[in-house]
Amino acid sequence: MRKLVFAALAAVVALGGTLALAGCNGGSGVLAAASAAPSQAADLTVLDEKAGIAAETAYTAANLLGAKLAQAGLIDKAAFQTADAQAYQALLVVRGAYDTGNSATFGEAVTRLNDAVQRMGALARSTGSTGSN
Repeated sequence: MRKLVFAALAAVVALGGTLALAGCNGGSGVLAAASAAPSQAADLTVLDEKAGIAAETAYTAANLLGAKLAQAGLIDKAAFQTADAQAYQALLVVRGAYDTGNSATFGEAVTRLNDAVQRMGALARSTGSTGSN
């Protein structure tokens, strides 16, 4: 079980790193694409799409791992629920910003989601130090 927890944690941390890197253009691709050459526009919108996919993947992995750890009593259930709610709200903002092409909100939301996923990862890393539900 412990090997599974650490393998899943490694995946969440790796996805969180991917998420941080994917959002490093500040989400500017959608709006900048409107004034760019066609090949530049395609590159920028693909990068934003990949950042959105990374955001969805990181949240899903952290959510599944955290739920299993909380269910098993390995992490504090209330702390997980709080971190999960924050991450999900940030994910909703990422989705909305991507859909509307709002670059400032997109970049900020990716950063917020990355922070929330990192908090969920910190809970997973603390397995064994708490056992409360």
